[in-house]
Amino acid sequence: MKDHFLVVDTETSGLPKKWDLPYDAKNNWPHVVQIAWIIFNTKGEELKRENHY
Repeated sequence: MKDHFLVVDTETSGLPKKWDLPYDAKNNWPHVVQIAWIIFNTKGEELKRENHY
């Protein structure tokens, strides 16, 4: 897929409770709840759009 642009958007369950905790402290870190993307060609025309919850 050359000459294409990929735009990605994510939504999370919030912000970390504490920024200095390790990543394996799973209850501290937000979780991805939605991911979406759009693929455009170089003319700016939308080729594909997906949205997943």
